[in-house]
Amino acid sequence: MRKMKRVLLAATIAAAILFLGSCTVWQMFFGPDKNSIDAWWPKDFKTGTRLSYSYHETYTDPSDNYKEKFTVEITDIDERETRTVIKTSEDGDIVYLIIDKDKREMVRSGDTIIDDNDEVILKTPVEEGTTWYNWTNTKYTIDQVKSSKTVEAGIFDDVVIIKVSDPDWQTITSVYLYYSVTGGNLGWTQTYDSSVSYYGIMENGIELTDIDKP
Repeated sequence: MRKMKRVLLAATIAAAILFLGSCTVWQMFFGPDKNSIDAWWPKDFKTGTRLSYSYHETYTDPSDNYKEKFTVEITDIDERETRTVIKTSEDGDIVYLIIDKDKREMVRSGDTIIDDNDEVILKTPVEEGTTWYNWTNTKYTIDQVKSSKTVEAGIFDDVVIIKVSDPDWQTITSVYLYYSVTGGNLGWTQTYDSSVSYYGIMENGIELTDIDKP
């Protein structure tokens, strides 16, 4: 009887190890590996996925407020040895999202080559305090991880909030980017000092409104 209990215990432990060894299950409990940049790409985003967004501008004079919609469609995913190149169409404009495993960063680019003109939107380790720079002086800092964000597309509880700052900005008071492990780019918000900003603009930004998966 004791031998049978030991066998059952060993089988249970082995099953638990296999269970927790599953990447999906591991992420369910512990989140993506903070040191693996490709773990932060939404796994169910395939070719044909369409992401709808709303862009807005808010002014001190409400009659000047502006809003428009646009769509981002994933048209191709090229899995390479050290990087994944995701080709998208932003209302007809071609934009690439490059996940570079060697550099451990996620980059937005106008082509398939990473250079200083591109924007690094996420970098490992994905943890509070991680910092990098775009375009020389623009500082990106991970402000929060596993945060919650409500957008029109839904509620996301796996959000990385990135704070952006630049010493050359004169009227911009804050910029925050919102990235989700399951929803991708949820959008960004940029606020202004309306007393000195042009035309009295107070805020602009984009928000994810819908995800259409094939």
